[in-house]
Amino acid sequence: MSADPTLDVAAPDLLGTAVLLDQMLSPRVTLAMADAELVFLRASVINGCGRCVRTHARRAEKLGISADQLQNLLDPDAAHKAFDERTRAALLFVDALSRSPGELDTDVIGSALDAWGQADTASLALVTAAAAAINRLVVIGNRLRQDRAALGLGFSSSP
Repeated sequence: MSADPTLDVAAPDLLGTAVLLDQMLSPRVTLAMADAELVFLRASVINGCGRCVRTHARRAEKLGISADQLQNLLDPDAAHKAFDERTRAALLFVDALSRSPGELDTDVIGSALDAWGQADTASLALVTAAAAAINRLVVIGNRLRQDRAALGLGFSSSP
């Protein structure tokens, strides 16, 4: 693997960009904080971002999620039986949007719209999309840091 000087700056910027993206989108979300945390946590589980899963699991616990509900969210194949019908509709929407957004089932969209309304369903989609972007920035940033550290290259703060 060759040392690419652009990666010196890229990995720290990726992680910082993830934080900025979260801060920029948060005011546009109409969901209650607890609901947004559940969505972000679930999307992070599906996207495989361990760092985000740990962060949002802690936040969800502080907001009162039960141990059963947390375990349900952490299972990528869960049917979300630990949740009420409204929350289950949101989580199934998040699952489908996270796994294959281009193949989102009309029934899943309809259930989310019926349970959450148009504005909140749009917020569910926004949080899910933001989670996907942030998850990827964090995973890529962590990977670049690990690879650079393994090569003994470290990071510089400027190009």
